Amino acid sequence: MATEVRVPLSDRTDLVREVVVQVGELAKEAEVRLFDPQLGRALSALDGSAVAEQYERTARYAGEMLGLAGAMPISTATESQGFQPTSKFFFGVIGVFVLLYLLVNWMGSQLGG
Repeated sequence: MATEVRVPLSDRTDLVREVVVQVGELAKEAEVRLFDPQLGRALSALDGSAVAEQYERTARYAGEMLGLAGAMPISTATESQGFQPTSKFFFGVIGVFVLLYLLVNWMGSQLGG
């Protein structure tokens, strides 16, 4: 039998740390294991920092990748500036084709003239 403990995504990890401590103590008293599937290991009441770090990564991912930045006030230190990687690739391909076009025209004029 298993019980699931959920914590809503937030920009603070205080609740997560407290939940790990409380549930860890409860699991110890009940003589059961506290297991975190995201970390893939059993936890104790002292593993609050590891769970909080994973929680922050999950919240940051939800904020950045799933478009919940407005709902998730997690600050992201990796604000992107400039072109996205897809745009850079697209402009690079266009540049290569333009260079090839100019090279073929120049070689054609050299051979024909």
